[in-house]
Amino acid sequence: MDQLSSACGLPGHCLLIDFSTSAVTAVPMPDDIDVVVVHSGQSRTLAGSAYARRRAECEAAAEQVGPLRHADLAAVDTIPDAVVRRRARHVVTENQRVLDMVAALDAGDAVGAGSILTASHRSLADDFEVSTDILDTLVARLEATDGVFGARLTGAGFGGAWWPSLRRER
Repeated sequence: MDQLSSACGLPGHCLLIDFSTSAVTAVPMPDDIDVVVVHSGQSRTLAGSAYARRRAECEAAAEQVGPLRHADLAAVDTIPDAVVRRRARHVVTENQRVLDMVAALDAGDAVGAGSILTASHRSLADDFEVSTDILDTLVARLEATDGVFGARLTGAGFGGAWWPSLRRER
């Protein structure tokens, strides 16, 4: 994803990437909203983390309900294993949050976009279980900062992630 973002990125835009079709769409960022990246200070490595297990759990969910990109919450609710169901719920709701974020940015709605980031973080922490106490504390501190509308972890989680936060330009 890093290489794709580097190759297709445009100044002042986010990228909407649909991995099922390989479509890449540039989404303009409102001029008065900044994305600020903050390092958590917590180191991480994917080797030895539960990253491979999360992938396997998502694959198990897809075997039961079809591709998660096209699944809905009603289908996800039929998954008998509670852990696999939570992983699938995160993926399905995160896909919708991406589309909601595009709509919020198109509307210049920084408050709505921030709420989406916050909901995304909660899902990453609760349903996907890739956050840490340090990352949760950082997100709470960022959200309590004047002018910050929302924050979430990025990357694979388990520490070391960078946190984008939306804030109004001063």
